[in-house]
Amino acid sequence: MSVTVFPSFLAYHRPLAKTAVCQFAISNSHIDEVVAFKIKTNAVKSYNVRPNIGCIKPGESAVITVTMLAKKTEPPLSEACRDKIMIESTTLPPEWAGTMSRDFHEAQNLRCTIHQLKIPVIYVNPPVPLIHDEAASRPSLLRWCLQALSRRSP
Repeated sequence: MSVTVFPSFLAYHRPLAKTAVCQFAISNSHIDEVVAFKIKTNAVKSYNVRPNIGCIKPGESAVITVTMLAKKTEPPLSEACRDKIMIESTTLPPEWAGTMSRDFHEAQNLRCTIHQLKIPVIYVNPPVPLIHDEAASRPSLLRWCLQALSRRSP
């Protein structure tokens, strides 16, 4: 594996009818190799990824911003998200580090090993409101009887 990703998933909080942003970091753990990356999604019309292609120097990281566009209708709370973000990465010779956008395409043409890592997108449901239990807030029958007995003076 040529990169590590944190966090390992993207979480978007409901309601989804408005544009929302998540970020994740891609880190190059190699000590002497530059890594080129390209980011894809299975829902191209739903997400904007910036930057979606680039290079990471040895020991450094890149922060990726994924913007989920507003949904026209709110999906049901029970519906799980099937969207995924795929990170393709490969190591490059150090002399290629200056040509950011061409690196990944050149590596593909030279048949370099391309590593793929998929991270899921999840929808976070709103917190469930606590139901005020009126019966629980009333004193119990036993407590009421004890209080009534203590008020009765002999």
